[in-house]
Amino acid sequence: MLPGVGVFGTGKLLEAVVPHLRSLGFRVVALWGQTLEDAGNVAGSLHIDYFTSRIDDVLLHKDVDLVLVLSPPSLQSQIAVKAMGIGKHVVCDRPAGLCQSELLKMVLAAQYYPSLLSVVGYGLRYLPAVRQLRQAVRDGYVGDVRLVEVRVTCGSLLEGAGYSWLCEPAMGGGLLSLIGSGVVDLVSHVIGQRARRVHGTLRTYTRQTRLIAGIRHVGSDDFCTFQMEMDGGALVTVSLNAHLSGLQQEVVVCGDWGHLTVRGADLLGFRAGQHETLHRAAPGEAAAPPLPEAGPQPALHAAGLLRLLAAVAHSFADGEPLTDAASFQDGQYVAAVLEAVRVSAATQAWTQVNIRSRMLETNYLGMALKAADA
Repeated sequence: MLPGVGVFGTGKLLEAVVPHLRSLGFRVVALWGQTLEDAGNVAGSLHIDYFTSRIDDVLLHKDVDLVLVLSPPSLQSQIAVKAMGIGKHVVCDRPAGLCQSELLKMVLAAQYYPSLLSVVGYGLRYLPAVRQLRQAVRDGYVGDVRLVEVRVTCGSLLEGAGYSWLCEPAMGGGLLSLIGSGVVDLVSHVIGQRARRVHGTLRTYTRQTRLIAGIRHVGSDDFCTFQMEMDGGALVTVSLNAHLSGLQQEVVVCGDWGHLTVRGADLLGFRAGQHETLHRAAPGEAAAPPLPEAGPQPALHAAGLLRLLAAVAHSFADGEPLTDAASFQDGQYVAAVLEAVRVSAATQAWTQVNIRSRMLETNYLGMALKAADA
């Protein structure tokens, strides 16, 4: 039997996630919301019997063994660390915290309890086109990787929303955090290289909307571009733009023998002067109804998350390790890159990517995790 699931969050994503969890064989037994009213409304519409606005009530629920963290980023690390401290498996949505120090706490918790599942929800890894892209790169389809270009365009992440954490970069809002984090993970996962230094630009062009006006204003970025010099010699350029309708995502990997392109959920190749289609997405493969095209979780990214959850279910059912998933260490690397991009945007200079290692290790484990056990 698959473990019972406690879900943290009340966003629109749950309309796709909860039925999917049930179809995989999970029991969704508890729901947390920031207010009891929000939790009750969502629990009622999704037929979840137990709901609460208290974090501990879900974590201590006797039937919850797996925690799915879809809460705002400011709460993700806190929930994940506490959950692991009392023996719960964790799948945490991106970006898995606000900064690298929060991710490091999650890394240390995972090291302290290695038998527990600890995964960051970078579901783009599980899209068929991306999996085939990675394999083709590893098989030498393009030769040595020289250049990677990523372009993502979408509608506003604030569409139809009032003032919330999405408006504040310090609370995890903005394209770099919500979309860029997945791109950074995707690139390193596909080409097997990590960023050494970065150069970035962040802009906020839409500071007020129909629902956000008066003394309120938007501080989170709606346009972002950055470059990454990778430790294997590749150069990566990324452009994120939230001023167009619909989601379009393109990833191009160029080498000395040819190039590979993931466009949406299709994979195209070019080698020896010949174009070819390596994967054509089946109908609905890149969608996760009833999600909108834009929003904090665009449909293509949500579709990847659903595939990740399917892999988690198979891992529990078969008793086999979960492969290809992003670890908390991967999440810390992404956080380090995002921090460097923000510093670069402020200083207008190339900035080194520094990954903090074993900070506060012994003292933190001895205090925080024992406190969680208590």
